[in-house]
Amino acid sequence: MKIIILGAGTVGFQLAKVMADDRKDVVIIDSDAERIKFISERLDCLIIQGEAGNIQVLKAAGMKDADFFLALSGSDEMNIVSCSLVSSVFHVPKTIARIRNIHYLRSNIFEKHINGISYLLNPETESANVVITSILSGMVSDVLCFDRSELQMRNIQVQADSVFCGRTVQEIRALSGSEFLLAGIFRSDEFFIPAGSTIVQENDNCYFMAHDHVLREIFSLGGKKTDVLSRIVIAGAGDIGGFISRSLLGSHIKLTIIDNNKERCKRLASDMPDALILHADISSENIFEDEKLYHNDLFIACTSNQEVNLLTALRAKHCGIKKTAAIVKNNSFSDLALKLGIDLIVNVNSTSVNSVLRYLRGHNISRVYTLFGGTAEVIELTVGVNCPVKDILIRDIKMPSGSLILSVSRDGKTVIAQGNIFIHKGDSLVLISEKTSIPDIETLFINKS
Repeated sequence: MKIIILGAGTVGFQLAKVMADDRKDVVIIDSDAERIKFISERLDCLIIQGEAGNIQVLKAAGMKDADFFLALSGSDEMNIVSCSLVSSVFHVPKTIARIRNIHYLRSNIFEKHINGISYLLNPETESANVVITSILSGMVSDVLCFDRSELQMRNIQVQADSVFCGRTVQEIRALSGSEFLLAGIFRSDEFFIPAGSTIVQENDNCYFMAHDHVLREIFSLGGKKTDVLSRIVIAGAGDIGGFISRSLLGSHIKLTIIDNNKERCKRLASDMPDALILHADISSENIFEDEKLYHNDLFIACTSNQEVNLLTALRAKHCGIKKTAAIVKNNSFSDLALKLGIDLIVNVNSTSVNSVLRYLRGHNISRVYTLFGGTAEVIELTVGVNCPVKDILIRDIKMPSGSLILSVSRDGKTVIAQGNIFIHKGDSLVLISEKTSIPDIETLFINKS
């Protein structure tokens, strides 16, 4: 598979690294010499300095042999034009364009693959959907949902005083009395799949998989109860904050929206008369006290400044708001925020990577989530007619190192995977795997299905 990426920013770099690690043929195009130097020192792939509108540059990249073209530059217009160009001139089968301007997305110019774009990526919408899903689940953690599996995955950072700390997985299962999987643990910058005898330690980041009601019981047992979120503050009414706000309209939730842009506040007041709109700077010294924000149940920091988001989310926690969420762009900030007690961290770039990977992995892939800074992936896929593991017992499948089948969905029902279950055509499977085993997972489940 050959993948050509326009734009060597954070998302382009992360996707190139994932695909190169998977032994795919990757080419990066960017006009920034400094960025080209940065990438060349870190990735083993072809890197070309130039503009995507230049036919000679596209030829040098080997566009005629490309299977995918990812337009991830900082310009919506360049992404649109370049997709149209490679589709019409080089007949690249699949193209993906990152479009940030919400007005483009609301128009009909992209219907039926017009402009040669196969898939549109809007990072802000993707990130807002993650927040909304977590709100509906009580904002106890990140929530991984699947298209056909009735089960969910949620994570918990184990504290020293947690009932989980110092207990084995078997003991935690006995405490709960319910059916669940502890699918993966991230400890000291390493991912592993625990055994029943594994002892959970302080600061372990644990991903549990179970039905919604079971996960609520587990998190309550672990000291993270699901609270009723009836009063929510949204700091920052840009694309992410605006999308979240409009999605919550008409619900039982009382909204307070804070933004420092006066014209934006006027539009919001007109569009959302039932919400309280405050024209203010969320980083101002006395705003939490002056506006009595501490009476709210959830604070969501989604300004354009990730440092402000982290600091104000921590401040909200200190002021007595039960749940907090923050939008960030750096993986290092994500790890820091979890350790500081912020309930939900949404990394815009990681969310974008997950969305694109779902498209790149194969036609039978419906969901892909990267975990722990890309050291592991959770994949939902459908078993095809030519899949090598079709009609084989799960216990007889030679799974790659550091990988596990988590659930099987069939005929509208989902069960936690057991060794005595046969895999059939049309089954939907959820798997977890360490990064280095993804190529072998593709051989078993994806490429031949």
